[in-house]
Amino acid sequence: MAVYRIDKFLGEGGFAYVYRARDTNLDIDVALKILKPAFAYDEVFEENFRREAHRAAKFRHPNVIAIHYLHGPTGDRPEGSHEPGQADG
Repeated sequence: MAVYRIDKFLGEGGFAYVYRARDTNLDIDVALKILKPAFAYDEVFEENFRREAHRAAKFRHPNVIAIHYLHGPTGDRPEGSHEPGQADG
């Protein structure tokens, strides 16, 4: 299982927050996308997101990041992640 250390909040889109993080297992920097709570437990949305991630994982281009790991909702967030406007911890 991937383990991430959150380094910095980068921004948000319509359905997710994006963080710069460190994958401590692979020892690489990654962009970590965490679905907003309103979408995290929506089964239809999750299935669409998984299909999109699987398609994107097959795509290779120097200007597109690679997908290393996809994990469903657990209720847990990586250490340091939070919704914008909320304090860490």
